[in-house]
Amino acid sequence: MASILESGTVQLSPEEAIRYRAAADRLRESCETTLDLKVPITIEEWLFLRLADAALRGDFRDLDSTIARVQRELLRRKKRH
Repeated sequence: MASILESGTVQLSPEEAIRYRAAADRLRESCETTLDLKVPITIEEWLFLRLADAALRGDFRDLDSTIARVQRELLRRKKRH
């Protein structure tokens, strides 16, 4: 399981790095985002990686859940300002 470090970054386990390799490759191809999965990545990069992985697997439940969370957060922030 990924570990959230004190620095606020995420360290993937070796198994996760292998699992997410195809997603990282897809992000590089489509978004020109290069991720080195052997070193800690930002929370945002981890989120993009998980979403890319879900999309490649056709797991729309994870995608829909993430979109709903982002929409709730945007609404919460909008109400605050």
